[in-house]
Amino acid sequence: MSTICPNGHESVASDYCDQCGLPLPEQPSATPAPHVSGLATDVGATCEVPAVAPDPCPDCGAPHSSAQRFCEACGYDFVNRQPAPVKTSGRWEAVIAADRDYFDRVATGGVAFPSPYEQRTVELDLQEIRIGRTSESRSLTPEIDLGTPPEDLAVSRDHAVLLEQPDGSYAVLDRGSTNGTTINDDRAPIPRNLPVALADGDRVHVGAWTTITIRRAHPAASDTR
Repeated sequence: MSTICPNGHESVASDYCDQCGLPLPEQPSATPAPHVSGLATDVGATCEVPAVAPDPCPDCGAPHSSAQRFCEACGYDFVNRQPAPVKTSGRWEAVIAADRDYFDRVATGGVAFPSPYEQRTVELDLQEIRIGRTSESRSLTPEIDLGTPPEDLAVSRDHAVLLEQPDGSYAVLDRGSTNGTTINDDRAPIPRNLPVALADGDRVHVGAWTTITIRRAHPAASDTR
């Protein structure tokens, strides 16, 4: 790169003029362009802005994706800003019995009340427990099968389902049964396809005479030691 001396001569040297020997003025050094973080410096380069990580879970401090509603570590709800429900301790069970009072109340024609009827208990250990009657043609095998003798013929094949809730309790959902599902002493059937929460001791009535009582399981003697 050539330099122009005070006399107008072009000099290759940068200290003294090649033609007249005059000292050449000191040339300013090139100043590098300031670096701006996150900005592209080359023409045509893409401007990359670093992604901002979402806040950690306020309940347990674990990192999470902004696309996730619940914390994978503790279940915190980022939408409602509240911790995950605390799951209650202990097991739940369903006690199935022939209920004479319910039978007399609904008075279903053509169905006789079973006598005798041996009460039975089913442990609730699944997230979904179906209530109905076995149907080989429809490949239905409900966990609470009311089609075994004595069979409650007023129960639909796919009658209802018990759904486990976040706190460990259960809700009942009618699957569009023919004769409906009622709870306790309420004569009005619950809405179809809408879960209804159940409390300890609630009685679910289906069919002509079947009552299913949902309750906390009594601990075995070995569990109390």
